[in-house]
Amino acid sequence: MRIGLDIDGTITRAPEFFAFLSKALMDAGHQVAVVTHRMDRRLTEEELAEYGVQYHELILPEEFDHEIAEWKIEAFKKLQPDVVFEDMLDVVNGLPKMVVSFVPLSQKHGDLHYA
Repeated sequence: MRIGLDIDGTITRAPEFFAFLSKALMDAGHQVAVVTHRMDRRLTEEELAEYGVQYHELILPEEFDHEIAEWKIEAFKKLQPDVVFEDMLDVVNGLPKMVVSFVPLSQKHGDLHYA
């Protein structure tokens, strides 16, 4: 399987979980890619290393003159993932219907909220 992971709002919300998940997926032979709209590759690689998140590919935009959700949708479509972990609902809703998507939620006062 091909797995797509977002950083901000996703990995950053549960870095220990995504460190565990990414290692387990890679150990099982799955392809893991991180897709983020960040500008600095080196700092992003350092942060992912600090978190312990493993991946085969880190995808960042070459230019920043576009809408974030549109760019991420296209980046994920090129990746052709089976599963995506992404916090932006616009991105999730723009993916092909066959992609299984997980969106992080927060619990406040006993109610679930999209954060």
